Amino acid sequence: MKRWFKITGLLVILFVAGFIWTRSASADTIFEIAPAAFIGGDYSGGFAISMTERVKQYDVGITLMSELRDRPGNLGIHLQRIVNRGGFEMGLGVAYWQNQTAWSANTTFSLHWGYDFGRWSIRHRHYSTGGASDRNSGLDFLTVGYTFK
Repeated sequence: MKRWFKITGLLVILFVAGFIWTRSASADTIFEIAPAAFIGGDYSGGFAISMTERVKQYDVGITLMSELRDRPGNLGIHLQRIVNRGGFEMGLGVAYWQNQTAWSANTTFSLHWGYDFGRWSIRHRHYSTGGASDRNSGLDFLTVGYTFK
């Protein structure tokens, strides 16, 4: 348990250092809430909140997730490359999770697609190992977001 705390603490410090290092860059802050989560396509209850900084074509964010069924809550950070056309957007990247919630690894792929309606947005976020681990149920969130510019 102490090992995870050290790794998570180091990642949070690096996350904050990244904000300080890019303070002169133009960034949007996106706050998202997911009222439900799905593991392997099955409703798992719970909820998640995320805060993401978008700098040019990249998203870096942190997600706090409640308990899901018999699985503990979780903390994850993600980095994604974003492409968009009009209001439609897609993202591909990696995520690191404190607990192995729906897979047998802490590092997963991070995918999303969604649509921005000005400051409001709706997104589908998916996290999985892409079949690279023994257990790979995948974790899905449907989020509603608001962008602070």
